[in-house]
Amino acid sequence: MAIGAHADDIEFNAGGTICKYLDRGYELVYVLSTNNMAGKWSSLDRSGKRVSRDVPWYEIMPQRKKEAGNAAAHFRTAAVHLNHPQRHYRNGNLETIELRYGAPRPECVPENIPSILTAHEDPASRKALAALIEAHRPEAVLTHDTIQADMEHIGTSLLVAKTLRECGYGGMLLYWPSIDVPPCGEIYNSRQTYIDISDYYERKMEALRIHACQIPTTEHFTFRPWEKGLNCSHVEAFAIGQRGTGGAEFTEEILKHAF
Repeated sequence: MAIGAHADDIEFNAGGTICKYLDRGYELVYVLSTNNMAGKWSSLDRSGKRVSRDVPWYEIMPQRKKEAGNAAAHFRTAAVHLNHPQRHYRNGNLETIELRYGAPRPECVPENIPSILTAHEDPASRKALAALIEAHRPEAVLTHDTIQADMEHIGTSLLVAKTLRECGYGGMLLYWPSIDVPPCGEIYNSRQTYIDISDYYERKMEALRIHACQIPTTEHFTFRPWEKGLNCSHVEAFAIGQRGTGGAEFTEEILKHAF
């Protein structure tokens, strides 16, 4: 089970790992924690330069969910949306509205659902995720770590970690490190374990390009060199939050590469 905050987070951080283990007979549960109601729309101009434009929530949200559905289908599954509101959105006048006291509620947000920033404090939100865990009983759960700048990533990580602890989940919990520029110092430069995706990097890029309104091209992408010092051309790095019971192929590769 992979749990990302936004459409494209799973592909960025674990796309190669997923492709590799789909080929080994695994199945994926593809979960997005937010409703994807925020964000710019990117495209390429005639010169091939990437440009972005502001759009209201009622344009960006259905597009990002559509692309997430296509990406999940690429991974032979369907997208599960927890639909927690993001911390802001753009209205029809393209004004950015931050969720705070007195902020108008967009039509896409029910009155009784907390934003992803506080979902980990809400018993109903944890119960809903726990039911998903119980229904699928995954060997491993992969999600964001908590040491990064994006508060929606952090909120997702807290929701996952608190839910798994409460529901007595006994499998493996892995945190993928932020792929963004590190704002918190050298702690970002560590990896605890990894999956070798040398043969799956191009398939990861193919999955990323499905999210076309955010990623019209992958030519500019560079990932931190987690493979440095290893006999691999590409890896995806993880920290181990919980080791699980072991014995299955994915768990064994994670534990084999742990240090």
